[in-house]
Amino acid sequence: MRPALVLSILRKAVIVPINSGTNCFMGSSCVILSGSVLPDHCVLGAPSLQNKTHTQTWGLYACQPDQWRKPIAPDAAYFNRERGFVL
Repeated sequence: MRPALVLSILRKAVIVPINSGTNCFMGSSCVILSGSVLPDHCVLGAPSLQNKTHTQTWGLYACQPDQWRKPIAPDAAYFNRERGFVL
């Protein structure tokens, strides 16, 4: 058999869900790979690559691959709004 044919026979699609916590948001052009977890009350900065599971809440993750950058205060307006946009 040709090597390309062997590779096409051995390839299998693996589908693993991603999980974004409560009150999270992601910037534009982010790439989120399967199995990634963004914890509650976090922001994924644009354009980041998320490829792992994070556990630290209330924070900003950014870069490629994403890393913890800085904490977000629990009283931040976005996370404490009643409805609609924060102005």
